Amino acid sequence: MSDHLTTYWKLHKVPILLVAISLAFYGVFAHQLQRTDFVKLLTLFAALFFLCFKLIQFEKWNFKFLLVAGVLFRLVFFTAEPNLSQDYFRFIWDGELVLNLINPYLEVPNALIEQKDLIIGNARELYEGMGSLSAKHYSNYPPLNQLFFALARLLGGKGILGSVLAMRLLVLAADLGIFYFGRKLLRTLNRSPHLIFWYFLNPLVIIELTGNLHF
Repeated sequence: MSDHLTTYWKLHKVPILLVAISLAFYGVFAHQLQRTDFVKLLTLFAALFFLCFKLIQFEKWNFKFLLVAGVLFRLVFFTAEPNLSQDYFRFIWDGELVLNLINPYLEVPNALIEQKDLIIGNARELYEGMGSLSAKHYSNYPPLNQLFFALARLLGGKGILGSVLAMRLLVLAADLGIFYFGRKLLRTLNRSPHLIFWYFLNPLVIIELTGNLHF
């Protein structure tokens, strides 16, 4: 077993180091970065795109390696609330409305928060977190998104982090579905299946979908 690991390390040492560095940078995105720190944000994005390019260059035919790397990059965000966007507060709010059979297209948070008998869990925290701009408008998210919000709230329980985790699981499942069917589509089009990794390892996709929950 140790000989096998040693051989694997020798053959894939550089890509493994690239993955480790990428994980560290994604960790900064997930747990430390403030959206007002533009220079740091831009630098990290540039570094991650470079690392993505080098990973695919080194291991583009190594299906399992790149698949595992893409999943690991997404898992980094699973223990953190989004720190580059506050939209997820509105997602959870809308999901709670749908579960309570309240139409999010007919009720604005500013009006609902004044109701004494409001049955939304964590209502005040969600209301303050979404910001004044979102709070004064009806929901603009399509019905399919509303179903995902409600499902995430149902699976995640009443806690905000639980709902965020549930949404990320749904996004990860969707990304794996895109990966699976994307490879099939590429084969149908007589294109190389490894091209799907330009999506699956794309830092913008990982950070915006899994990290910021913009879907």
